[in-house]
Amino acid sequence: MQDNTSWAVLALRLAAGLIFLSMGISKVFIIGIIPFAESTFVKGYAGTWLPEPLLWVAGVIDPLALLIGGALLILGLFTRWACIGLSAFMLMLVFGHMVMNPFDDLTARALPYFAMVLFVLYLAPKGNRFSLDSLIWS
Repeated sequence: MQDNTSWAVLALRLAAGLIFLSMGISKVFIIGIIPFAESTFVKGYAGTWLPEPLLWVAGVIDPLALLIGGALLILGLFTRWACIGLSAFMLMLVFGHMVMNPFDDLTARALPYFAMVLFVLYLAPKGNRFSLDSLIWS
């Protein structure tokens, strides 16, 4: 049973990790962290009640969380902490969309990624044999 779970965790980790890593690479290396933060967060939420310094912090953390979290998931390193961080990021994303449009349909975007991360978080302790975590801490 543990081998089957390990394969499932590996597949989910790689799928989610590649999605998050590719989004992070795009935001960090193609768009740029500061231009992304300014255009998406600061200008994007300018008409809301959210304070501008908080928008800058969230905008800068967003690409870094995706990049680092995605890489950690692919490697299977600090899997639990990567999942917790990415889950918090996804909740922040959902909250942001709800501030802009309370009737926005997030099921096509944020919720599937959130579910993948939660499944990895749930299954990893039951079988994470194909990870750096298992090599280092077993």
